[in-house]
Amino acid sequence: MLSQSTMEQMVNQSALESGDAKISYSGQGGGVGFTMSMLAKPMEKIHIGFQYRSRVNITNEGDFEMENIAPALRPLFGGDSYKSDAEISQDMPQMIGIGLAYMPFDALTLETDFQWTEWSVFDRSTLHIEDKAPEAGITDVSTEMNWKDTWVICIGAEYRPDEQWALRCGYFFTENQIPDESVHPASPEADNHTLNMGVGYKNEKITIDAAYSFQLPADRDADNEILKGEYTNTIHCFGMSFGYAF
Repeated sequence: MLSQSTMEQMVNQSALESGDAKISYSGQGGGVGFTMSMLAKPMEKIHIGFQYRSRVNITNEGDFEMENIAPALRPLFGGDSYKSDAEISQDMPQMIGIGLAYMPFDALTLETDFQWTEWSVFDRSTLHIEDKAPEAGITDVSTEMNWKDTWVICIGAEYRPDEQWALRCGYFFTENQIPDESVHPASPEADNHTLNMGVGYKNEKITIDAAYSFQLPADRDADNEILKGEYTNTIHCFGMSFGYAF
């Protein structure tokens, strides 16, 4: 797994009679894990699938920078800017999924899926800075996250009126993994309900699939040290794929 992380934040320096400073981090890295899956067919019209994705430790290495440092602090940094090597390490969650497909007759497939994700590995995130400046407050940056494990529940159907066309619809529920005390403007997550529909066409040479998803409006209240307010998310998503066999 390859990873890239970036962070930017403005720092109020008005107490030092200076404009805002900008701190940023950019890093790249990766980690190794594995995925395993199994498909069983206990009866002619019933298929059962299982998938497991392992936990992956990701370590990103890059640069931590500070720009427009207040004049009063410049002697501590040797100028109006500062740069240091830095790294951040984070486990990516393991995931377990199980699905059941039932075909009451040849043209119709009904399916339900359940997926558990170990988001609780996001308990704390720490940016390790190599060249610290503690007298100026530049030390390792640690953020409490305390995310929780969640479930995703999906149901769907596909109807094939003939050998070329397929009509699809579905619904899935996504449980929110971020607690109130660590909700952030970049991820104001809430419990989500999403409706999907799609169509597919296939002949000997061409495969075309199109889908539309609508995430119903989801409200989220936040009242912590990072932010206060109410957020509402609504998502519309359209996708299309085209394949040609030579």
